[in-house]
Amino acid sequence: MKKYYLYKHIREDKNEVFYVGLGTKNKQDIKYNTYTRAHNKIRRNKYWKNTVNKIVNYKIEIFLESDSYEEIKNKEIELISFYGRKDLGLGTLTNMTDGGDGQVDRFFSEETRKKISIGHIGKKMSLKNVEKLKKRLIGNKNTFGKKLTDEHKKKISESSKGRKAWNKGRKNTEEDLKKQKQGIEKNRKFCSGCDKIFDSANYSKRHGGKCLIGSIKHLIPAIKQMYFEGKSMLKISKELNIKYKAVYKLKENKII
Repeated sequence: MKKYYLYKHIREDKNEVFYVGLGTKNKQDIKYNTYTRAHNKIRRNKYWKNTVNKIVNYKIEIFLESDSYEEIKNKEIELISFYGRKDLGLGTLTNMTDGGDGQVDRFFSEETRKKISIGHIGKKMSLKNVEKLKKRLIGNKNTFGKKLTDEHKKKISESSKGRKAWNKGRKNTEEDLKKQKQGIEKNRKFCSGCDKIFDSANYSKRHGGKCLIGSIKHLIPAIKQMYFEGKSMLKISKELNIKYKAVYKLKENKII
């Protein structure tokens, strides 16, 4: 199975080549003998998209396969030169370059990596993209039940060494503290069982529908009477067939 390939996109209405590209086979491609990049409509230039939007259909032709990236790259340059670029008025292709400019096996210098890293600091994903990502991940079971080998774990450990937490040494400003306080206040919820307000995490764990006091609220007058008569909390819980912990919560909250 060859690793690299060269493909053409051909208009069916004119039987005309309008794009030449190269692709690299991923694990799935190799396993199922597919050509993901050739069929992919993402990350195409605007001229390619305009052409595809105008035509009814196009076909894909795998022109050449090889284990040599240099061979595929040189052949791409040759084909683009043969068919000619449309933007230069030399032919029918929507390619924006003369070919051979892919990033397969490309390594970035430390300086370039640092610039890329700095450029992404503070950037937030839009809500639209967050929703798209959620939809893509629904039902994704690629790593479900997957166990990492000791070698894999060791590699992850080694790659994480020396990394600093993004917030290490960072001090919260007055604005940060104000936002945190506003967030906590906004997420507070009222428990009708306890008649108290709790933060969202505490509320979801022990209150609302799970509130012990709320589950026996209608029995509180009877429990109070039995408790003042000298009956123990354990005896009260047995006689009324309720949880001992619920009765204890009444004592803990000074309700009885």
